[in-house]
Amino acid sequence: MITIHELPALRLLLSLVIGIICAPLIDLYDPSVQVNLISVSIGLIATLFLVNLKFKLRHLSTILQLFIGAIVTIVVITLTDPRNSPTHITTVSQTADNSKIEVIAICSDPVSKKNSYQIPLDLIAIKSHLDKGYKVATGKVMIYAKNLAKVPMPGDKIKFLTILKDPDPQINPNAFDFGQYLKRQRVYKIGFVKSNEIEILEPCSGFNIKNLTLRMRDWLLERSCLLIGDNEIADVSAGLLFGYRDKIDEETNQQFINSGAVHLLAVSGMHVILIFTNIRSLLRRIRLNKLLSDTWVSIISILMIWIFSFLVGLAASIVRATIMLSLLIFGEIFRKQTNTLNIVCAGAVIMLIYDPMTLWDVGFQLSFAAVIGIIQLQKAVRQCLPAIICRSKTLTDLISVTFAAQLGTLPLILYYFHQFPIYFLITGIVAVVISDWIIKIGFVIILISLIYYPLAEYFSLAWYGATFALVFSIELINKLPNVLIDRIYFDLPMALITSFIILALIIHQHKTNPRLRSHITVGVLLLILLDFRSIWSNQDIQRVTQYQNKNSRIVEVQNGLNSFLIVDDDITDKTISNTVLGNQIKNNIKESSTIRIKKGEDLGFTFGEKDYFLPAENNTQDVSEKVIVISLPKQNE
Repeated sequence: MITIHELPALRLLLSLVIGIICAPLIDLYDPSVQVNLISVSIGLIATLFLVNLKFKLRHLSTILQLFIGAIVTIVVITLTDPRNSPTHITTVSQTADNSKIEVIAICSDPVSKKNSYQIPLDLIAIKSHLDKGYKVATGKVMIYAKNLAKVPMPGDKIKFLTILKDPDPQINPNAFDFGQYLKRQRVYKIGFVKSNEIEILEPCSGFNIKNLTLRMRDWLLERSCLLIGDNEIADVSAGLLFGYRDKIDEETNQQFINSGAVHLLAVSGMHVILIFTNIRSLLRRIRLNKLLSDTWVSIISILMIWIFSFLVGLAASIVRATIMLSLLIFGEIFRKQTNTLNIVCAGAVIMLIYDPMTLWDVGFQLSFAAVIGIIQLQKAVRQCLPAIICRSKTLTDLISVTFAAQLGTLPLILYYFHQFPIYFLITGIVAVVISDWIIKIGFVIILISLIYYPLAEYFSLAWYGATFALVFSIELINKLPNVLIDRIYFDLPMALITSFIILALIIHQHKTNPRLRSHITVGVLLLILLDFRSIWSNQDIQRVTQYQNKNSRIVEVQNGLNSFLIVDDDITDKTISNTVLGNQIKNNIKESSTIRIKKGEDLGFTFGEKDYFLPAENNTQDVSEKVIVISLPKQNE
């Protein structure tokens, strides 16, 4: 079995991960922290060497490498923090009266939302009404704009009026912290811009690779709409081929989520593998007199994958997958005596060195976990399949890859999304097969359209039919009973234990050891105990919680594992879910009902031995107020 000593990339990856996690917790500019860190480092190293003299520790060098690598990572992240610059937007003074300021910035990569555009920017300068001229400003900001006549492209220099402010802190318990999410992307200020307050000063004049790729993607989108029409099928096809999901309606998107096929609508590692496999198979078939060796076939296939990445806009998910695949193929080409796992870890190291904050990207975590699952578990899954399935190599590979990837990502899926698609195996087989044909047919027809458009129009019916078959299949799967298990209570300890169980399974396939079986058993028992712990600790809880939601009231009355919500009648079900779902999952609420009351009326109710009163004017409270448990005695009439 391969040990960690034989995986240098894995050791480096672990050092980076530890350092990235610890960096925000350690203030290296504090002299006391510096002294303590040096003291701990010297003490730890000395202790390890003294212990090693007597016990001859096998993993001493590994422990030291991890520790030193983590310290170096913390120091580098701290020193390269953009907030250290005196011109950073968090340091540059703005107006004290919160009036609008003029901002000049370079557009990065606009993202289309339902009713607006989310535009990340790299600052150049700002100017308030108190300033005589512009002053230099650096750093990243995010603006939101509606009804734009012309959407800026990456590399465009723009000027706009706004109030740059810190993202609102998340005050509702256990809800998604958008402010923290932006900070991990090094975005510390946001602003809202009206359509008449934004101006494109200079379109991108130099070479901007993101601008070029998005323009190519937009051209391909227009071409595909001309061929198969501007309809729901075309929208799904655009998601499959180019990762463009902006036009897909909410119902269709939810069906893909429920069935476990939403990754098909975002260009991902699956697309990369499918396209690479198809290109390499095609080249192997058409090569004349074997003029192209297997090496050149693989190299050309990799180059084609990078071209595909450019065509779809260099999405982060596809860049990650392309880097991983490129490393694997070049390792195979040059016959390096290295472990596949080591190559994958090397790819992760490259991405984290380029941008350490990538670690917090859920997509990065899922991609890495899926690849690890496929590499380490596919063989074991294939061996467990019945003989009737193994007669078909294609079907065997589809099932084994799908199940191995799902098993690898299981802890993360349950921890982040608290839901699990029951029919993921059916979806994986049906959807992947149909998607493979959609990708093949789609790109072939687009290429034909460049040569002879009428012929492409004639064959576009096959493209439409394949996409329709996929949508229809997803709709059928959603009609099956209990298609999705949601509201799954799954916290960080449970995620870590599940990861341990999967790791033990991986080790067990290489080395049969009774201890490993006992470890797996203990892990499963711990998961069960943790679930019972949650149920037991919450079954006697009685509390009333008022959530913050701008001008509407949301009050939750929890009684053990059940609750009911009292809400204003103007609030949507989606808003209610977005506000309370995280807290309900955290508290392991099994059932919840909703009571709607007329907006503007006082709310009074009795719960347990207490009376509660919430006047109507409370729905205009400042959103900066902290969410508290309501405990207000009812006023006498």
